[in-house]
Amino acid sequence: MLLVDPPEGPIIHGYSSSTVYKEGDLINITCQALGGNPSPTVFWFKGVNNTKEDIPFHKQDDGTYSNLELRATSAEHGSTYTCHAWNNITQISLPSIPIYLNISFSTDVVLLEGPDFVELGKSIQLTCSVRINIV
Repeated sequence: MLLVDPPEGPIIHGYSSSTVYKEGDLINITCQALGGNPSPTVFWFKGVNNTKEDIPFHKQDDGTYSNLELRATSAEHGSTYTCHAWNNITQISLPSIPIYLNISFSTDVVLLEGPDFVELGKSIQLTCSVRINIV
């Protein structure tokens, strides 16, 4: 007789919601799925649209693992990742806690807004803005 069993929900290692990464840091977060027969597949989704990331997974005696490894950039600030575990016994994938990336960064982009044309002798209002997240 073949025993089949769904996996447990994924466990995240190397992440804390209070972590603030610095721009340029290497982020390495591991997802571990325990149990399941057959062994589960582990995969990552990014964002609210659940874009599946192409990140490999590997099976060991103590579970199935997948490592999310990326460089901390201003574009990644505010990104959300979720790890999922699945085997053919589960009807839906089991999600991990969401991972929210808080990245401290400076900027080299300055946006200056105002009118396209100015009359000589008239006052105008200009707005200067930057996107920055220094923690």
